[in-house]
Amino acid sequence: MPLPPSEHIHPNRAALVFSIALSFLCALTPSTSEAQGSRSIPVVLAVAERRVLAPVAWYPATVISRNQAQISAEATGRIEHIVDVGTVVEPEEEVARIDDTLLRKQLIEEETAIAREQARVNYLDAEVRRLERLLADNIETRSRLDKAISDREIGRSDLRAARARLDTTLEHLARHRIRAPFAGTITERLQHRGEWALSGQAMMHIVDTESLEVRTHAPLSALDFVRKNDRLQVKASSLDIPSRVRAIVPVAREDRSGIYEIRLSIEPPDLDIGRLDIGQSVRVALPTSIAREVVAVPQDALIVRREGISVFRIGEDNAAERVMVTTGIAEGDLIEVDGVAAGDRVVIRGGERLKPGQTVEAIELGDRKRPPA
Repeated sequence: MPLPPSEHIHPNRAALVFSIALSFLCALTPSTSEAQGSRSIPVVLAVAERRVLAPVAWYPATVISRNQAQISAEATGRIEHIVDVGTVVEPEEEVARIDDTLLRKQLIEEETAIAREQARVNYLDAEVRRLERLLADNIETRSRLDKAISDREIGRSDLRAARARLDTTLEHLARHRIRAPFAGTITERLQHRGEWALSGQAMMHIVDTESLEVRTHAPLSALDFVRKNDRLQVKASSLDIPSRVRAIVPVAREDRSGIYEIRLSIEPPDLDIGRLDIGQSVRVALPTSIAREVVAVPQDALIVRREGISVFRIGEDNAAERVMVTTGIAEGDLIEVDGVAAGDRVVIRGGERLKPGQTVEAIELGDRKRPPA
């Protein structure tokens, strides 16, 4: 049934009602940008600090073992036992054994000779005491006593010589047991069981895989600002290795004129070096000028854009301020900046979507919450 004329809604009036209702709703609901601007942005902060830094140049280096050696035979004979490649050994642990049958028989002869000489000395001691009593009673002559004393001294000398021969035999016997000079891993075996070993012949190679250091070579000009015990930065892929200069070899290599060797110890000594391998290539940062005091921030604080480099500085009201900076010396994860002062708080994480003037909420790295990537 058609509506009466009074109940019909004019099209223009309907549009007007809809427009008024929409405007009312928009007035009640804040905009998305306003809502975002009103909430705090979670970020991680760091404090700009004064540090003594120096510009550096990176040089290639290699991880090496401080202890490695060729283990040689100390006696001649047939090899009865020798450990396999890859065996991990402790200091003084037996790594090879050479047949010692003849020496063991000689050992029996030496022990027998000692027993014989000891018995002779015991007899001569008793003889000297007997003659001394008889001489006191004027029953025996002085010459007989002097002869007995002389024989006793000769017997004692023979006994010492027999004991020295026994010690020599025992030493030769011990040298048939080849022992590791230090803890390490057998990396190469040059002889096998059943082969004939000669005294002084190399049998295997041992490397200490726990005591590592870094070796690099640099020209003399690069050593002007490096001293023994200086701390230097070493990088192995994504791993930063705290290191200290252990030695600077003051003699240039014969095959490289003007190139000197630097050895760096890894610190602390108990550092987990399971991710380092002997022969691994690393890089060493050598200073190229005298260190100076600068204001430094973590490199993660830098925001690189086409218009320049900036950081977000956070004021006491926790509001973000974009500050344009110029960079300088970099060392490790720190970099010199000109534009902020020591003690300023800067954003190092969570600043990618941060806008100037926004309020931030500082979050420590140990917290469960994390700022947005």
